[in-house]
Amino acid sequence: MLQDLEYLIALQRLDSAISFTRTKIEQIPFRTTALESRLVTSSEAVSTAQQRFSDHKADRQAQDKKLSEVQTRLNRLKEQLMEVKTNEVYKSMQLEIGNAEESVRHLEDRILEFMLEADELTANVERAEADLATEQATVDAERAELERERSTLERQLEELQADRTKLTGKLGSEILSVFKNLAGHLNGVAVVEARDGRCSSCQVRLRPQLYNDIRLNKSLIQCESCQRILYFVDNSSGQGAGEPG
Repeated sequence: MLQDLEYLIALQRLDSAISFTRTKIEQIPFRTTALESRLVTSSEAVSTAQQRFSDHKADRQAQDKKLSEVQTRLNRLKEQLMEVKTNEVYKSMQLEIGNAEESVRHLEDRILEFMLEADELTANVERAEADLATEQATVDAERAELERERSTLERQLEELQADRTKLTGKLGSEILSVFKNLAGHLNGVAVVEARDGRCSSCQVRLRPQLYNDIRLNKSLIQCESCQRILYFVDNSSGQGAGEPG
């Protein structure tokens, strides 16, 4: 294989690896934000459960206060009943006492319901807090893993860039300029394989003689359609004559 072609193939692979690695590094902040969103959701679930418990407690206290007031009024009515002198007033107060006792029974029943509801709401708070603690631990572990991944990727990127610098030093300025111009206009892909009589990038069928010349890997040949530099890999055996070693 032509040495410059082999270098260009290796350079394209390095550039593709560098681009892929940079993309993965750039995605890490977004992945971290997604982790934080999960925590926000769990925290909001805790806040909601706590607020419901707090509101319920306030309602229960209001019912307790109301019951206390009714019981105080009932006791006062019973005391006053002993001092009543006329039948008419006695019956009126008996009716009022009956209404008060009915209110007491109703309030006591409601307070019992509040007690049962409080148990459920307490369990909801505890469950939400446990879920948050579990999610916090999971997010912390995943965040630490992301940081390790970032460090690994950044180290890989440095190594790839160092390899690229060494490789570009082996290419002539004119060939390197052609590669840069093509890569700049073709989404970073300047060198591609010719396969089955076609350019594997633009899929345009190559002229038979041109394809035969490409198969030799003895010169720099560009696709007549997309202008990318083409090379051939012989897949009939393990590593074909045209595949860079």
